[in-house]
Amino acid sequence: MNNTLPTRHGASGFTLVEVVVAMAVMSLLMLVLYDGLHLGMSSWTGGMQREDHSDALRRTERFLQGQLGRVHLPLDRSANLTGELSYRGEPSAMRFMGRLPEHTGNGALYRFELGVERSGVAQRLVVRYVADAAYGGAVGQSAAPASEVLVEDIAGAHFDYFGIDERGQWRWSERWDRPRVLPALVRLKLQSNDAGSRPWPTLVFQVREGDRWLARVGS
Repeated sequence: MNNTLPTRHGASGFTLVEVVVAMAVMSLLMLVLYDGLHLGMSSWTGGMQREDHSDALRRTERFLQGQLGRVHLPLDRSANLTGELSYRGEPSAMRFMGRLPEHTGNGALYRFELGVERSGVAQRLVVRYVADAAYGGAVGQSAAPASEVLVEDIAGAHFDYFGIDERGQWRWSERWDRPRVLPALVRLKLQSNDAGSRPWPTLVFQVREGDRWLARVGS
């Protein structure tokens, strides 16, 4: 009996050239798939950044339009318990007196400070506010201010003020420290932290005076 297995003379494996061609085709397919995935991720990330940018812009506009549209000047400035001006403008910060929205506040006058603070390697635009005991705030309440972040991840912010100076001329200035006169306009320029990111538009707001309050002396 012949136990020898039959030989398949016609069967053969892949040649080296076929293997190399197949690997090259696979590499091209993987490169195309990676580029498509990278483009999709970049588009998604850019869309999220634009959405965050727009949300921060709307939040800042809403706050400044609401608060600068009703800045309060106390009637009796000699009774100002803190000795500070009711409105002061600096290049990197702005301080003023106003009220919180009706659905969140108690009707008292608050001291607001809008400025930048460092957050890691970047900065952010923050508003801090605390009720003034001389103008409706609770006597003896905590002096620790509340705070809210308006814009994250910026390189800085710069304020300018337009109004009548001491010589009666209308002009822009990076400081405002006239105790009895409010500026007509405030201009805010936000600086992007990333050179390749979307630039911030220049924001300009009108300043209006709200009701004048009499200090609660001796309370």
